[in-house]
Amino acid sequence: MGISKKGKRTIIYQEKEYVWWVREEVEYQDAPWLTVSSSDKSLVLSYRVEGGDFFVISKGRVFQGRETSGKWEYYWYPFGKRTPPLVITPGFVRELIAWAVSGRGAVLISGKKPVFKMLYLLVLCDEELSYDNYKEEFCIGIFSAYKEAEAVAKHYLGNVEGFKDYPCSYRIAEKKVLGDGNCGREEGENDSKKKNNKKKDSKYIDRTLENRESSAETREGSEAGQETVRKENGNRKDCGAEKESSENCPCMDTDEVYMVYGWNENKEGDEIHIVESECFVTELAARQEMVMMKQMYRRTEWCVSRFRIGEWKWKEGFVRV
Repeated sequence: MGISKKGKRTIIYQEKEYVWWVREEVEYQDAPWLTVSSSDKSLVLSYRVEGGDFFVISKGRVFQGRETSGKWEYYWYPFGKRTPPLVITPGFVRELIAWAVSGRGAVLISGKKPVFKMLYLLVLCDEELSYDNYKEEFCIGIFSAYKEAEAVAKHYLGNVEGFKDYPCSYRIAEKKVLGDGNCGREEGENDSKKKNNKKKDSKYIDRTLENRESSAETREGSEAGQETVRKENGNRKDCGAEKESSENCPCMDTDEVYMVYGWNENKEGDEIHIVESECFVTELAARQEMVMMKQMYRRTEWCVSRFRIGEWKWKEGFVRV
């Protein structure tokens, strides 16, 4: 079945007709996208008209003279020496078609990434202070097994100050650990770099800032609870991950991963419309993912966060202010 031409424009390249249009997509927060398609839909391209990082998505069955898997493939913006246009013209559409049909050497920035194992993100939520699109959440950590994350959640809700005193819930999100085709760390990576987990404009005061004597006692209790959970669940590196093709890959034994976060802020300065990525074994792979997520989601703030697997955050609890 051919593509509908209603409300769309046509263009001819090498005696073949293509259809193109620009439309705001609700699923991408009303961002305007250019779509180009051949009449038989064998070639389909998408390009976000607005944004700071630019790439083209191939969604069809053919691209640059070869058959594809039919799955989406992401390529860097092909005209690097020119500023990407914010107004789409027939001339730009023709150039894009020529690059996708007759060009060669497109730089793939995301194909199918190998999945090394699964991890579990634990987040606690203060239900009383959540409202509308905002949730007062605390990211506790990433763990190797679901049962481990669940046991940590129960420990916090039953023992840690603040979490045990107010109506709090928890969620555990399954996260794939993705590679980027090059499992080694980036050259010159600074292993001493630490993630800043300070919550901006928080309604809470971390207990480390007051009552240091009682904090020391709380810390000892938390660490004892943490040790109990680890003993119950065993060594986190023996999590049952598939190792057939990655047995000798250093990514299997990585003790830290990276995630991408994007969010908006409401008039109170609270974080809303939060989107988050899967986990990545290198910061470079996470930053490449952030490039694509910026095109898919219109968010005002972005960051790449590093997690040490099995590490507990907010161990000493919180107090409301």
